[in-house]
Amino acid sequence: TAMNVGVSYAGTLTIADGGKVSSTVGLIGREGFPGFFTGDGTVKVTGTDSTWAISGDLTFGFLSGGIGTLTIAEGGTVTVAGNTTIARSAGAGGAPDSTGTLNIGSAKGDAPVAPGTLSSNSLEFGAGDGRLIFNHTDLSKNYRFAPAISGNGKIDHLAGYTNLTGDSSGFTGTTTVDGGTLAIQNELGGTQGNVGFAAGSNGTVIVSGAGIWTNSAGTTVGDSGTGTLLIENGGVVSSGSSVVGTDGTGTVTVTGMNSTWTHTGGLSVGQFAGTGMLTIADGGMVSTNTSARFGGIFPGGRGTLTVTGTGSTMTVGTDLTVGGVGSTGTLTIANGGAVKVAGK
Repeated sequence: TAMNVGVSYAGTLTIADGGKVSSTVGLIGREGFPGFFTGDGTVKVTGTDSTWAISGDLTFGFLSGGIGTLTIAEGGTVTVAGNTTIARSAGAGGAPDSTGTLNIGSAKGDAPVAPGTLSSNSLEFGAGDGRLIFNHTDLSKNYRFAPAISGNGKIDHLAGYTNLTGDSSGFTGTTTVDGGTLAIQNELGGTQGNVGFAAGSNGTVIVSGAGIWTNSAGTTVGDSGTGTLLIENGGVVSSGSSVVGTDGTGTVTVTGMNSTWTHTGGLSVGQFAGTGMLTIADGGMVSTNTSARFGGIFPGGRGTLTVTGTGSTMTVGTDLTVGGVGSTGTLTIANGGAVKVAGK
């Protein structure tokens, strides 16, 4: 039996207190057309032993105009044997894009609660407006999100400690960590990565061991908030161009042999009125294909580079600038660290 919630009008399904639902497929928010009808579906699975078992596929935000929201919280579990798709369709015939949101814990703007689990081999963002939100209270460092994420969507981490363990190299969207900690233990692709983006935010990303984080356009740490990026134990981050401390406070540490942060473009640390700190230690390596600047291009920026320990290296493709007009730049090389500029 198929479970459809919000086919052409609003529909709500709550599975709580150990309740159990099983279906062949799941569809949340089928379709909508402005001024006529809106398929707006909401499903919440909450509480220990509360389960929704799906033997086929799960889609939320199916056709154009459909709106689907799935919240998994407080130990609830959704198991999908087939494929899980968020915001499958782009707008068509005057209808807007489909919209799909998966909340792990609670929705953005709500107080975080304990997380639930999506047990699915994959989580694919479709052609619509899709978002994956982590807003939970688990700080044990044991919570894992295992589905392989792919497609062009948005990942927002707002609270809790989440280990990403699936191969999400096929993700092509934007990851923003404005609260809690996102630990990348496999590969996460993407166009743009933000840590501490919004004013007042405080987020951390850890890339460790086999973890790889690729942001083809760039990585920003401390745009308007406070952001921390730790690359350790062989973790790898690849970026287009990066900024550490735009108008906020950004801290990046690259530590340990084979821990690397590479750029196809440039790097700016303490860009505008922000404070940025980059530490390369114990054999870590950072490189840019073009320039690197420490200290802003406007008054007030503060940028610090510390390279310490044997094998620790900062390699700059073209120009290295320390300090600027009214800004403060600091460079420290110690204990066998090295800085190389334009091949020298």
